[in-house]
Amino acid sequence: MLVNPVRYGNLALLPGEHALGPLGRQHFYSGYRRFSKSVADLTVDIDSFSPAALSRVAYSDLYKKFGRSEQSYSSFLSGHTLLNYYRPFAPGSLSPLLERNAYVMPLLPRNVIHSITWRSCPVCVELAVSEHGFPYFRLEHQLPCATQCALHQCALTSGCLSCCRIWSSLERIGMPPLGKKCSKCGGELDELGTLAYSDSDVAWVHQMSLRLLSSDLPLFTHSRLQLAYQKWLGVDSKVGILNLRERAIVSDAQFELDNRFQDLLYRAFLRGDNSPSIKKRSSKLSVFHAAFSPDLFIPPVFHLLIIRMMFGDFESIPI
Repeated sequence: MLVNPVRYGNLALLPGEHALGPLGRQHFYSGYRRFSKSVADLTVDIDSFSPAALSRVAYSDLYKKFGRSEQSYSSFLSGHTLLNYYRPFAPGSLSPLLERNAYVMPLLPRNVIHSITWRSCPVCVELAVSEHGFPYFRLEHQLPCATQCALHQCALTSGCLSCCRIWSSLERIGMPPLGKKCSKCGGELDELGTLAYSDSDVAWVHQMSLRLLSSDLPLFTHSRLQLAYQKWLGVDSKVGILNLRERAIVSDAQFELDNRFQDLLYRAFLRGDNSPSIKKRSSKLSVFHAAFSPDLFIPPVFHLLIIRMMFGDFESIPI
């Protein structure tokens, strides 16, 4: 049973919580059936509450409500959204959109698994209820491809196996349910990490994702990373113009990328046909686009796989 119900008057954004979390709680406790009515005092930006958005007006509204007096807006975004994870791989052309809080959503769902659904750890939920009186969605659990809690090493839950309820819209969830039962039908929740494949490369990708989120990696930008790719390939900086020899080099690198890892690793991260016979794992897992398309926003997990193949680790990237 939940204790200490919150209302808008003492609603708070907790450390490590996704910025949109208080909206779900406000709706849950408000008594209003319509989500827009329950959060009207917090924001008028009520479209598509996915954890993956880089920028949106709701973030600015919530900063005004819950940001600490000594906290800058940039610091607020770093601590309560996935911006740190995405920003190093974002093309420079996105900067004007981010600066004016335009709605910016990575093109993820068709390419990367578990990229727009809300996820929670049952142990974290129990601890949150014990400490705060209510559960909340932790930011690190919303990283694309995350299926296990790094702190408790247990499977994250998302969606219901009985009513097939998908946790893609915060307005339909409100807050993480207690235990492993669906709050709507009482059925079993989907435990994502129970059968998840893991090896040293999978562990590295998850570890680097967490380090990106906490800004615990050498500073780099999308343009500098592209130059590092080009240097590894031995191909001069060009935008989409390669001669036959250079095309052959990129083609060989693409073949290596598509076969560098275990087949189950590609299934752990990518959507689509990842059978061993496929010539290309994903249309977006592209060495050419990663190295030579300055305005293309490629999912970070694809960059991580390329970095793992080319350099082994971040510290080895010549940037």
